[in-house]
Amino acid sequence: MSKPDSAAWTAAKHAGDVTENYVARLLRSRGADVLKYMGASKADLEARFIIECKHDLQAPASGRVALETAYDGKPSGLHATTAGQWFIHVGNELYWVGVEKLREAALTRGYKAVQAGDRRRATVLLMPLGDLRAMSRLVVPVEGIP
Repeated sequence: MSKPDSAAWTAAKHAGDVTENYVARLLRSRGADVLKYMGASKADLEARFIIECKHDLQAPASGRVALETAYDGKPSGLHATTAGQWFIHVGNELYWVGVEKLREAALTRGYKAVQAGDRRRATVLLMPLGDLRAMSRLVVPVEGIP
């Protein structure tokens, strides 16, 4: 026969659950799919981010990153992605930014739209690097990738 849980253990368990729920909400607000383990487990949470990675080779010289919004007149890139996060590689920096922030900026800041890419079939918005840097949740130096 097992003993009932002590009041101290029950309080500590409740405090831990509150923190786990907070962290799960925080990660979800950043675009992660979160799984909470119940019962005896080696972990409390599992988080999965859906990510797109971009490498803009022209942005270091132009000072603007190209965000694709359409291809052959159909939504693509920023307007079609299911990713919650984008990592954008520019020069020797890697920017981590939420897609919703990119979409909001694309809709409200009046970025110049131009035709680009293969046979100019893509429509891209040209976002100043300063805007990308300001809305990024993380900017890290890139080493070993040209």
